[in-house]
Amino acid sequence: MKISFNRFVAFGITPFLLMFLWLILSLFFASKYSLSVISVAYNKTSLVSLKTDELLAKQKVSARFRAIANNLGIVSVRFKTYGRINNDEVVFRLREEGKKNWYYDHTYRVDQFQDDDYFTFGLPIISNSEGKTYYFEIESTKGKRGDAVSISATSPVFITQYQFTKQKLLANKTIIPDFLIKKIHYSFSDINFTISAFIYALPFLFYMLWFFYFKKYLPPIQIKNLIVKYKMYVSPDNYILLYVYIFVFILSIFFKNKILLSEEIILIFLWLGLIRIYILHSSVTFFLALASLSISPIFLILNSEIIAENAAMWAYLFLLIGTIQAIYGLYKKAQPLRAIQLLLRELSDNRYFKKIKKVWDRLP
Repeated sequence: MKISFNRFVAFGITPFLLMFLWLILSLFFASKYSLSVISVAYNKTSLVSLKTDELLAKQKVSARFRAIANNLGIVSVRFKTYGRINNDEVVFRLREEGKKNWYYDHTYRVDQFQDDDYFTFGLPIISNSEGKTYYFEIESTKGKRGDAVSISATSPVFITQYQFTKQKLLANKTIIPDFLIKKIHYSFSDINFTISAFIYALPFLFYMLWFFYFKKYLPPIQIKNLIVKYKMYVSPDNYILLYVYIFVFILSIFFKNKILLSEEIILIFLWLGLIRIYILHSSVTFFLALASLSISPIFLILNSEIIAENAAMWAYLFLLIGTIQAIYGLYKKAQPLRAIQLLLRELSDNRYFKKIKKVWDRLP
């Protein structure tokens, strides 16, 4: 039976392109590490001695981990600098457990450390590291109160990286399957990578939801009316796409260490699409802005700066989108100059905007 071109596009080309987009974005943007690097994240339970306040002179923190692959070459540790440039120096040492001699021992100045971010301790690549347990310690040499760093309480606390060159993989192709399995497994063990990959999969997920479930609420003729004949369009009464978006929005605020520009772009365009599909009023967008802005100072007080920054970023973006929505809505009803006057009046009367202004005025 001959398949029509439209069905071929709907069943084959479109899902393939969206899946391909997801894979490319996940591989090149979700992870900040090279494709040839396997990174493994560890939380506080891997620390042998935990000290989350300032690391003073002669004080140490130490950790133990089991290498999951050969070619161990980097240990990255997350530090807290308290928003200042400190003058301490720390000694990083690493050795195989059970051996007395240190495999690597080097001193680093902490003035190059970034607050709540990883500092990379590079070491000579250990080609036969797989299966072995390693112990490392970080010791302050001259830290003092108000002039020292500490280990960040944000997870993951440290990351180990295993470096494989393209030449090495091609020279021994039998290790490629094992490398790929470990690469995928340990990438998804990182919550930041998982959320990023989920965000990049949203276009594909939305299309699949529409095709297999949501299509009865939003048939093709509705999509045509949505794009071509907007006045004839009737908003569906099923809100599954909106619920999925809100779920991902919450994840991005509370569980992402950093929201990437590519993720922002995808989420913004999807929100604009949802505005069009559900004919959402600007007050809905302003409500999300208010919710984000309310979260920011709360978590700032609780010293959860990452969550506060994520929430503040989304508050700004939703305020911007909501304002553009309001301007567009007024422009359709009045001439441009009159639209500006009506916009200012609507913003001043909008209850969400008033709440946002109250929250903003209370910020320090």
